[in-house]
Amino acid sequence: MLCGLACPVAPAAAGGDVLAAAPDGVAGYARGHIIIRTRPGVGPAVLADRRITLQGKGSRGAAARLRPGNSVALADALGQWQVTAIRPLFENGFAHPARARRLGLDRYWRLDVAPGSDTPAMVTELGRFGALIERAELDGLGGVAEMIPDDPQFGLLWGMHNTGQVIGNQPGTPGADINITPAWEFINGDPNLVLAVLDAGMDAHLEIAGRMIPGKNVAAAPDNDDTSDVCISHGTHVAGIAAGQGSNGIGVAGVDWSCRIMPVRVLNDCSGNPESWLAEGLIWATDNGADVINMSLQYFQGTTALHDAVRYAHGQGVVMIAAAGNIAATQVAFPARWPETIAVGAMDNSGSRWSSSSRGPNLDVMAPGVDVWSLDGAAGYKFLSGTSMATPHVSGTIALVRSRDPNLTPDMLKQIIQDTAVDMGTPGFDNETGYGWLDAHAAIVAVPILGDLDGDGVVAVPDLLMLLAAWGACPQPCPSACTADINASCTVDVADLLVLLANWG
Repeated sequence: MLCGLACPVAPAAAGGDVLAAAPDGVAGYARGHIIIRTRPGVGPAVLADRRITLQGKGSRGAAARLRPGNSVALADALGQWQVTAIRPLFENGFAHPARARRLGLDRYWRLDVAPGSDTPAMVTELGRFGALIERAELDGLGGVAEMIPDDPQFGLLWGMHNTGQVIGNQPGTPGADINITPAWEFINGDPNLVLAVLDAGMDAHLEIAGRMIPGKNVAAAPDNDDTSDVCISHGTHVAGIAAGQGSNGIGVAGVDWSCRIMPVRVLNDCSGNPESWLAEGLIWATDNGADVINMSLQYFQGTTALHDAVRYAHGQGVVMIAAAGNIAATQVAFPARWPETIAVGAMDNSGSRWSSSSRGPNLDVMAPGVDVWSLDGAAGYKFLSGTSMATPHVSGTIALVRSRDPNLTPDMLKQIIQDTAVDMGTPGFDNETGYGWLDAHAAIVAVPILGDLDGDGVVAVPDLLMLLAAWGACPQPCPSACTADINASCTVDVADLLVLLANWG
């Protein structure tokens, strides 16, 4: 039987890098205050001349009291930094004060200074007053762990960021999306990775043209380099979902903003195309550098020739993601049915399975596939629906995961997608929804990065602070009780620090 695209439905159209630490900005630090922890028995005081300082209080502060010059010198320094107040960092106190005292939480203070102050230099200078100040540090800045790109039509992309917006006259369910925005905080792809889109061609839309590389038209006789889109911009739409340029001030955002995009035309129309063309396209894409292959296609014969081509690509380490099909069948279509691929069904913006999405025991994961807004032609945009639209959400995510660790095999990547999916129906796997809907952020951070001690997906200042706090011999049992011991030597030392710094970012 001949078939082609995982048939789209078109309603009416509507009109990575880690952030550098910077003052008063995301991933940066405050310039209006710093944090200090005083020595035991030391607290704020006001000198006779009404200047703010720190002094020893009670017997525990005897050492500081014996050197009153320390307090006077500190008052001079605080005056130069125009400190306006010293107040408890934890102003509401503690329900468990004994534990707080053991941790030194009662000795943390906030020093307010003029906005825009050079607080890093201030922290360095206060390090001279070790008799009074145990540590001084910058107050790091952060916020909601997500990045909302500046693309003006991003609000239509419920599959990327579902806030409950109404799409196709249906109110969405907040959070019923692929959870990609937190991942964009620290990753947006690898320009050396190649994502091949095996489809009806691809137009050089302004959102992808700059990253398109030469492809092939294997559906032509003879094969040629005409990879233009010949089916309602289906391949262009798919490519935009997987890899449209994000945060460029125009249009929409795809999942992966950096990968190269390889168009491989395996169809001459929307349907009625032989499986052998897809088989030939798989071989060509594999032999020409594809790392990830998107197949928003459905076939129903499942020839041995096509399966052997799938096995060829899988054996070369290529990850293949394929559409489950749009005929509400109780078996997913080929090539998604084969274990070498990742089979993707479609869900709507309420977080429910799309009624036309095929299902069965080979289904792996669900992704947004109803009223998905993406590219049309060379400069336009439109909605399409189908498992064709769900598939590139997974392909773009796989590209990001693989850019994080190129050594992951196709089977490992498939397992990660399954293990991190958000359950939808019957707990665990079920034929209707597979392992659940795609959680891109969870899949990405499931890949460990040496030095990412807090598991937030990026090696940064918090990880460095964790390592320094654990410096020295590890507690027992080792290494399980010593997260900061990166090289499993049972000691947190310079070797661990060098590994962390080598993976910074």
